Amino acid sequence: MTSGLEEFREIYAGVAALVTEQAERRKVRRPPLRDPSVAHLSVLDVSRAALLAIEDDEAFVASCYLVLLETVPSPRQTGARLRWLREGSKSREDVLDQIVGSQAFARRERRVHFT
Repeated sequence: MTSGLEEFREIYAGVAALVTEQAERRKVRRPPLRDPSVAHLSVLDVSRAALLAIEDDEAFVASCYLVLLETVPSPRQTGARLRWLREGSKSREDVLDQIVGSQAFARRERRVHFT
């Protein structure tokens, strides 16, 4: 059984690899994602554009949670956001803004300045 920290590191490494691959494919500068052991310090370096550029909706939602809330979304949270995106009732920008405006984010007592 893996610990929460090990699971976070695995997921963060996967997100970093995905974002890097997509940046290279689109020929844009890769965001400064670092080793997962310092993820708690580096996640705020991810630009809003890098999050919005993630092609897969599920990866986008998971990345937003990892970057903004430092947690993995529940299946219910993922499902709700995917439904919004697929129905067109909310845009990706709306999803980002909703997470930043959430009580979960407010409880973290941090500020995010997207680059």
